[in-house]
Order: sequence, then structure tokens, then C-alpha cells
Amino acid sequence: MDQSQIQDEFDRCFKIILQEALELEKEADPSRVSSAILYAAARYNAFHAVHADADISKNKDKALRYFIEQYEA
Repeated sequence: MDQSQIQDEFDRCFKIILQEALELEKEADPSRVSSAILYAAARYNAFHAVHADADISKNKDKALRYFIEQYEA
């Protein structure tokens, strides 16, 4: 997959998630929607890290640093 395809895939995923958040905001308080999105992202990232790394217990600190850096960016 080239860089353009990666960006297109990222944009497609981002737009789907954003659209769903905007729909949820019609029925729920925006701060709860925001909190739910952050919680879901954290859960998904933890799930992905565990399944993507055969030795996650050894690489846990590296994964945590990566996620923190992404959040702070």
C-alpha cells in the first residue's frame, strides 16, 4: 500500500467515526460522546496491541509510550 492509499484509508476511517460521533451528539451530551470515543479508542488500541505483539508483556512500556505520544500530538 502506498502513502496515498494509506492516507485515503485513514481519512475514510476517520470520517466514519466522526460522522457516528456527530449522530450520537444528537441524542447524548457532547462531553459524554467525547469521553466514550476516547474510552473506545483506548480499548481498541489495547486490544490491537495485545493481538499484534506476541510478547506484549515485554513491550508494554513501548506500546504505552507510543499511545501517549499519539494522544499528545
